[in-house]
Amino acid sequence: MSVSLVALCLFLAVVCAVGFIVVVLHRWAASRAATTSGQPIRLRRVVRSKEATGPVSRFDGWFQRMVRDTGLAWHPTAAAMLLVLCGCIAAGSLFLWQEEPVPAVLGLLAGMAVPLAYLLHRRRKRIR
Repeated sequence: MSVSLVALCLFLAVVCAVGFIVVVLHRWAASRAATTSGQPIRLRRVVRSKEATGPVSRFDGWFQRMVRDTGLAWHPTAAAMLLVLCGCIAAGSLFLWQEEPVPAVLGLLAGMAVPLAYLLHRRRKRIR
């Protein structure tokens, strides 16, 4: 195992640990704020726009609805950035390991598919 691969693995471990800590603290603060307010949680009505005419607009609408339907308090942009981050981590790891562009592109697609599959699973689980 080369030094650069060990450094990459260590970096990924630190990033995952910091991300986990941030998510746990955010959820803890949100649950604490919800219990201390004493007011019931009110749901907002979602206004659907009828402007989705092109394929990009339809995809954007689908992605926004999918992220909203997961029940997570994520903004669609944050979810998209998570897809890009996971894809870049997988692609970068494979490129450093193989030093070939084809496995890196496949790693990019596979890395983006993992969080997308999680979001779809979470949405399906919540809808049932």
